[in-house]
Amino acid sequence: MTTQEYQFCENYALNGGNGKRAAIAAGYAEETAQATAKELLERDDIQAELALYKEPVVLDPPEYWKAREEFGE
Repeated sequence: MTTQEYQFCENYALNGGNGKRAAIAAGYAEETAQATAKELLERDDIQAELALYKEPVVLDPPEYWKAREEFGE
């Protein structure tokens, strides 16, 4: 995947799933953003990347504080 495609995925996940807006925010042409979003969303690698945004991130509080201490915070 390209950097632009990763940006599309991030924007898509953050904006609630609006493909056209995500494509424009990632730097695709506004005139073709809807078609580009449709094409991207049909790809397996894009779907796999978007699935990562749906996974909950759980950080064990003791590990969090230990990590902060290691960095002098």
